[in-house]
Amino acid sequence: GGGVGSNLDSGATGTFFVDAVGLLREAQLMRDDGEIDEDIMLACTANPSADGDGHCGIARLEVKIKAGAELVITQPALLPLRHRSWWEAVKCAGLDQETEIVFGIAVSTSSKSMEFWMRLTGSAHLPEAKEVLAEWTRYEKEMTPVRFNAWCEEQANLALTEALADAQVDGVHLMPVTAGGYAVAVRAADAAQALSDLRP
Repeated sequence: GGGVGSNLDSGATGTFFVDAVGLLREAQLMRDDGEIDEDIMLACTANPSADGDGHCGIARLEVKIKAGAELVITQPALLPLRHRSWWEAVKCAGLDQETEIVFGIAVSTSSKSMEFWMRLTGSAHLPEAKEVLAEWTRYEKEMTPVRFNAWCEEQANLALTEALADAQVDGVHLMPVTAGGYAVAVRAADAAQALSDLRP
């Protein structure tokens, strides 16, 4: 989750809602008290496509790290400009030195799967998202299926290469949503290993 803190439902159920920050704080306390293994790494997510407004966009991540997050896995970089802005702000604030950060890589095989990711990350309404989706939709219509599939795989490989070319990125997490996407992910995983072997 992206919110902060926790609250008690005012309804009759008395349900206690805890968000990501609350869970991190509770897990930290449990680990400190020996209730969970000290080797368990506390992890959270970040959403650069939705939060990528420079320094303002990293506020949620800063709170999660202060609450105990030791590993951050991002949602996929659907919107390159916003993702790069977010990442530069993260590095400028030194947050990449405080926690391990793994980049999520979307492995989309159609404009429909790209639109799915945009809705899932809450970024579909953004101008950059509309431009990116329009590009995917146009290429899917104009290209032959074979050429479009190759283009989709190329997009995943480009995102993978950009992530692993940055020494501050601690790893990548391939995120396919279709059968075709899983096939691409298998091939991309081999490329990721080869690129990782070249890193300093």
